[in-house]
Amino acid sequence: MKIYTRTLLKISLCISLCFMSGCGKKSMKDPNEKFGLASYYELVEKGSHGNITEPKTIIVNEPSELEELYVIINSTRRPGLEIPQIDFKDEVVIAVSAGQKDHGGYDIKLIKVEDSEEFRDFYFEIVPPAPDAPVTMAICSPFLIIKTQR
Repeated sequence: MKIYTRTLLKISLCISLCFMSGCGKKSMKDPNEKFGLASYYELVEKGSHGNITEPKTIIVNEPSELEELYVIINSTRRPGLEIPQIDFKDEVVIAVSAGQKDHGGYDIKLIKVEDSEEFRDFYFEIVPPAPDAPVTMAICSPFLIIKTQR
């Protein structure tokens, strides 16, 4: 019964804090404060076999560049991933590769977004698996593709 009461108390406290934190604020300058990092972007694709052997970030500004990227990603896939429809007048695509890894368990996370008058900076982190985590013993190349407003 103690565990149930503690859990219920924690849930109630979390719900109360969520409601109270939104009260009294008319507008927020930073969408990250209200909506989290996901308000800045939309996930297009994420996987463990991107076939890009070096860690890199690729900025995709036009359809031909997106097609080239998907040729690489799909080089070992049958059937391949479908190329998404992107409105390049209003959106840009960012692809991040962790490079080739000896085993699975790696992840790429967006950890921070900074806005200035001229730029929007996205900060990514390549997260290795925990030391005691079970992982696949296969070569992989984790990747993440997002789109964001220009």
